[in-house]
Amino acid sequence: MTYYVLASCLALAMFISLNVLGSLLSTSLWVGLRRRTQGWSASTRARVLFWLRTLPPVCALTFVMFLLLPAYLIHEPYPAPETVGFALLALALYSAFSIAHALFRAVASWRATRRLKAMWLRRAEPLSLRGIAIPVYLLRHPTPVIAVVGVLHPTLFIAGQVLDSLSREELEVALMHEKAHLIARDTLRRAVLNFCRDLLLIGGGHTLDRAWVEEAERAADEYAARAGAAVALDLAAALIKIARLMPAGVNNVVPAGAFLLEGGDNGVAGRVRRLTEMASTRETSAGGELQLSKATLLTG
Repeated sequence: MTYYVLASCLALAMFISLNVLGSLLSTSLWVGLRRRTQGWSASTRARVLFWLRTLPPVCALTFVMFLLLPAYLIHEPYPAPETVGFALLALALYSAFSIAHALFRAVASWRATRRLKAMWLRRAEPLSLRGIAIPVYLLRHPTPVIAVVGVLHPTLFIAGQVLDSLSREELEVALMHEKAHLIARDTLRRAVLNFCRDLLLIGGGHTLDRAWVEEAERAADEYAARAGAAVALDLAAALIKIARLMPAGVNNVVPAGAFLLEGGDNGVAGRVRRLTEMASTRETSAGGELQLSKATLLTG
């Protein structure tokens, strides 16, 4: 029995140690290279941040499963001649608790997102929009929601006041922003990043998480505004209008969601400034990919 207990403790202790060390190294690497990547596209920076955040636990698990445990089973005599020390046991228990904590948070987040989606569907009506391959619903909600919710079966929700406030051009480019999140599978990436952060249990990884959220939003803005200067300015105008409609103290963030504008978003000014800078360097384009009308509401 001691043989397998020792193997389990070694595996758990090594996993948490490598994960913490790798996460610290990843964060330090990003802090050191952040300025050198300013010339990269936002989508490239977002991909780099995602891999910096997820590689530590993946590498730690790979090392434990394919190197540590096979070496232990091959070279450690049976029965084990040594016992589990207090320090090793404490580190193993900490690692086991961090894994359980991450799994619990993942399940809780999935259930919370599922409840939110079900609640919104009860007060929503279907919309038909060309160019959007997922279900789209008009939502009766007090906040100006425009968001993709869900990982395996994402759904796009658009609040009624968003349709009323935005012009056709502004609505088109706002939907292109959400389409960019769909293409990049940002709802799944966000859930994975949250799980990796929860594995640390000590609250680490926030620097990379915040940087990824910022770059993911910039990447979606770039995708939506790539058609030209007028489109970039339309998106900037949409962000400003929605920000003005957003009630104070509202937090729209869900683990498996991608919002055009999250409640309490402090990055609106930066996004608008970046979009106006993009507009100043691009030629005006005649139109976008989506074809829609505010009269496309279906009652079925």
